[in-house]
Amino acid sequence: MNEFSDDNWSFLKKSVKSGNIIPVIGPDALVITLKDKPDFHPTPFYRLVAADLLHKFQLEPEAGVLDHTWALHKAVFAILSSKSGEYNQVRRAISSLVDNYSERVTPAESLRKLVSIKAFNKYVSLTPDEILKNAISRISCPSC
Repeated sequence: MNEFSDDNWSFLKKSVKSGNIIPVIGPDALVITLKDKPDFHPTPFYRLVAADLLHKFQLEPEAGVLDHTWALHKAVFAILSSKSGEYNQVRRAISSLVDNYSERVTPAESLRKLVSIKAFNKYVSLTPDEILKNAISRISCPSC
């Protein structure tokens, strides 16, 4: 394992204090639980969306597809490879699934901790959902 030297830690701390570090949130950082299913195991959000998308288009996922960081991309590829010409239907189905699940999820503790770090005031999300925004909102209004 590569560990930071004291100089590297010092540089990192100075960079954080001066606002030169912006956290980038990718799909695997969006591990969620479902509010309405307490026994639901924490799952990356887009793996959940990918599984439902494949089911909607009556396809079984290939082995390992849903264990991949970019599971949704692989699911879309599988659908478009088997059902040509359904671009708009796939796009609308993804949008609907993301909207539906975005309201039903609780972001992972790691994401909630990240957005509570006061040194960070900007974030970059690589995903088109409201999960990061909701986590930030909960920090500024915990009872909301």
